[in-house]
Amino acid sequence: MERSGDDYLARRELDDETIRRAGLIVVGYKQQIFMDRQAEFAERLERGLVKPEDLHELGELLAGKCRGRKNEKEITLFKNNTGMGIQFAATARKVYEKAREKGIGTELPLELFMTRRGDRAYSP
Repeated sequence: MERSGDDYLARRELDDETIRRAGLIVVGYKQQIFMDRQAEFAERLERGLVKPEDLHELGELLAGKCRGRKNEKEITLFKNNTGMGIQFAATARKVYEKAREKGIGTELPLELFMTRRGDRAYSP
């Protein structure tokens, strides 16, 4: 059975009060919370602090399939709960290009960044 990082080290970035005060909770991918038993929401779902129907996906919000903020004072909580944030990937690309232009840095073998599952390797 595959295990996520939260299985080894359950870590939360938000306290219960933040969750309580949020009028709208949006995540990257709702099902991932249940597949990985993600620390930010799993235990809070069990305690009833949030309900599954309180959680909305970013795609649903962008497509108008769930409501946005009711007013400018309502707190919207967004938790990027899947993968690497695109902003980090974009920044890394720029840093890589600048380093190549200047001829600095050390190229690392691709194998360091591959995920292995059984006898198969997956690249990013």
